[in-house]
Amino acid sequence: MKNILKTALFVSVLVPWTTHAQVQWFVTLDEYGNGTAYNGIATLPVPGVLAQDPSGGIAGNVLLYTLPFNFPAGSVGDYLLLEPPNYASVSDVVRFWAPAGAGGNQVIFYSDQDDPVLAPADTGIPVRFLQLAVPLQEGGFEGGYQAVTHSAISGDPGYIGSGLGNYTFISDVPEPASFGLMILGGLLGFSRLICRKLS
Repeated sequence: MKNILKTALFVSVLVPWTTHAQVQWFVTLDEYGNGTAYNGIATLPVPGVLAQDPSGGIAGNVLLYTLPFNFPAGSVGDYLLLEPPNYASVSDVVRFWAPAGAGGNQVIFYSDQDDPVLAPADTGIPVRFLQLAVPLQEGGFEGGYQAVTHSAISGDPGYIGSGLGNYTFISDVPEPASFGLMILGGLLGFSRLICRKLS
């Protein structure tokens, strides 16, 4: 009986540690400096700040995020966000950055300067991309809400383990006031639909 109790106690201590070591992250970043990171327990704020470009991508300030977890040096690279409808041009670059030879937790959000309302990320696209560059097709429409969601796999920027790093990048967000109205309109329409189904 004592051995069974010891084994149960050992397993109960080991399971939380194993689960903790394999934290799955869901990160959302936009071109206005709004970011969150959800770890399965809590949603943590990840605010973007304007700071000197640590990667040398452009001269001047860029929108810089600091993640609440580290990724290895081998996961440094760029996501090239391709604009609909033909996906022929890069409208945004999301760069996972770390100091040379070390792991890191920095993300730089670059965006083109073609938007009618300039966001903090609208500092321009870097002239050169990093060696690891992965194209992603944005969903949405030109002049409206555009976003892409991606689960990083081995060899991707920001990869921290299979299924553990999940990213949503939001770009070309309409002016915040009109975007808020758009969301409110959608919620009202959704609530009407639910009320009809219930009655």
